[in-house]
Formats: sequence, structure tokens, C-alpha cells
Amino acid sequence: PDLVDLLCSDAQLPEGVDALSVHADQVPAYSGTRSSVSLARLAAQTAGETSIVQVGVWLGASSAQLALGIRRRRKPGVVTLHCYDSWTVTSTDIKRAASWGVLLSEGESFLPRTRQLLHPLGVEIEFRTAFLDAVWEENPIALYVDDMRRSPTLFWRALEVFGPHWIPGETVLVFLNYEHDSGERAQSCTYQEHLVES
Repeated sequence: PDLVDLLCSDAQLPEGVDALSVHADQVPAYSGTRSSVSLARLAAQTAGETSIVQVGVWLGASSAQLALGIRRRRKPGVVTLHCYDSWTVTSTDIKRAASWGVLLSEGESFLPRTRQLLHPLGVEIEFRTAFLDAVWEENPIALYVDDMRRSPTLFWRALEVFGPHWIPGETVLVFLNYEHDSGERAQSCTYQEHLVES
């Protein structure tokens, strides 16, 4: 069983995973870009009795890959997945979802739709609303995925809540909208760059 960690393609994974991979790849992505291989592999390599936290979920494309990775784990111990978002549809959400053939209405909660899209993956996910007043009382965080967009206040607040529970030298941080401080879009995510450089 340990050799499964060395496999390099989905075709070689245990029976039944391929159909789930196809489903995970069809979950709508906000930005239209995919980091499926890296997210699934990072989740699959996570040590037991830890948590994976994603802040900024939308309809769950990245969460689907994290769930897929959890299913592929061969290490002992349980890993829990916690997903945070405001879950409130904005006008921008409506346009982006429509490009995927998903109809949303402004002001409604997209959490039911996200739950529906992620349910077939068969991984228990703890869905939580926002985190401005959150308190983390779960296992140490081994994988932290930030998928928020242009919100320095929420970004720093999330670090205050979750940062103390990262495992020194082990926790992997993933910034899905990281941008270098250059070009016309420089100001959008410079706070992430400052954190990484520090």
C-alpha cells in the first residue's frame, strides 16, 4: 500500500477514483484556473490527526480537489476539511456561475449548491460562515488554503485566527490568488506578497 504514494497518474490510482476525479474537475472554479494536481497531492500527503482549512470556497472547485486528496490518503489518522466563506451571492458571482451553466440569484446563499457539488466525493466537510469572530479549537492545521480576493482585512484576520495553529516547519500555505507587486494589478494582493517575503 505504501507504493501508492509514488504513483504519478490518476490512471494508476485505486479502482473507483477516476470517476471522482472527473466529477471534481467539473466543479465550477471562480477564476477558471486549476491547481488540481497540487491541491489533491498536498491533501493526500497530509499527516493524520490534523486539519485542512480553506478560506474562500465559492462553489467548491478547490475544495473538491482537497477532498479528492483526502480520499487518496494512505497515511494513518484522520484529516478533517474545514471550508469558510460568506456564502452570499454577489452580482459578480452570478456572471461567473452563469459561465459554468449555474444559475444563482443575488443575495441568496450558495452554500446549498456547494454542498450538493461536493457531496459525491464522500468526504465529510465542515462548512463554516466567515471567521471574523471565529475561534479555532480543532486539530493543528497542516494545510492552509487562502482563496480570498482583494480583501486585506479578511486576510489578516484569518491569519490571526488560524496562524497560531499552523505546525512549525510542516504546515503548507497555499495562496491561490497570489500576485507579485508589479504591473497594473499590483495593488490587488500585495499583502500576500508582504507576508511571504517576511
